[in-house]
Amino acid sequence: MGNDEDIAMLLTDRKFQSKLKAWTSYNERQKENIYKAYNLSSKEFNKLFYLWNTLDFHVPERPSSEIESQLNHTLFKILAKDKKRRLFDTRFYKYFARIAAILIFPIIFYAGYLQLKTSNFNSSDQFVSVSSQLGTITELVLPDGSIAHLNAGSTISYPKTFSGRNRSVSISGEVYFEVVKNEAKPMLIDAGDLVVKVYGTSFNVNSFSDQNYTEVALVDGNISLLLKEGKIEGKDEYKIIPGQTATYNNQRKNLKVETGQIAYQTAWKDGVILFRNTHFQDVVSRLSRRFNVNIILKDQSLANISMDATFHNESLDEILRLLAISTPFHFYYAPVKQLPNGSFQKAKLFIEKK
Repeated sequence: MGNDEDIAMLLTDRKFQSKLKAWTSYNERQKENIYKAYNLSSKEFNKLFYLWNTLDFHVPERPSSEIESQLNHTLFKILAKDKKRRLFDTRFYKYFARIAAILIFPIIFYAGYLQLKTSNFNSSDQFVSVSSQLGTITELVLPDGSIAHLNAGSTISYPKTFSGRNRSVSISGEVYFEVVKNEAKPMLIDAGDLVVKVYGTSFNVNSFSDQNYTEVALVDGNISLLLKEGKIEGKDEYKIIPGQTATYNNQRKNLKVETGQIAYQTAWKDGVILFRNTHFQDVVSRLSRRFNVNIILKDQSLANISMDATFHNESLDEILRLLAISTPFHFYYAPVKQLPNGSFQKAKLFIEKK
């Protein structure tokens, strides 16, 4: 695949569009034949598939004969004003009309494609961006009525209206979704390397930028996982079922799927802090976001100690004291300093091994 013009021409080609629409129904041999027919790699095709699902451009259903007739009429009308051109070969008009009919819609598409490509995703007149501050949990309603619960330190961005072929959403952090069912217009959630395709269901996505994985836990319904580049476990879409948790390692590029209780992944939205075989380093990260405190693990020998615990309304100090009963550590706060503008530094807490 060469340049942006090639992309525009392919995505407005009716035959190629039919391949995109039926893509998930093809077997591997059929897909390989399509790659060869269009001289595309699987990586390039997946990019086109994702772009086609995101954009809402299409070729109008007007017959080419009608377009050709109108263009011919316009050209003859213009040229009739100049009698010196009466001998102009009318075959040129038809040829020009056919070329225009072929090119006009890719040109229109290309203009729209470039506009989307260069647009600012956070533009206030088109998109909404909401962040849940550290120490808080935020709930909001999306334009289609779907509900998103944002864990502390998380951000979600989405258009003011879902007017395209899909309901496109981008997140950073951890979000629990309750998506309104609409099989004709799936929701596509951009979570870093991973894209979650949803028709209507409840699930949790954990994709903080400071961790090397993206985790998706499905409560009910069904969802598909896609990669922006390449296949996931040899598939274009990897489906998971209720009760499963899928963890994609962004560095190793592999997927791990587990079946069982998913309360651990979803308890936070109800204010519950739940640790199940959780490394102390992850415990520290979650508590830091939850209580908006900069917690520093001074002794890294504690980092990989596993912990199991459930907390409901306990304070940070109470949680740490209870954890310290079974783990040899103690903690202390650094003195809080006042800044020149009158505000105070974020609280800083140190954890050391006893």
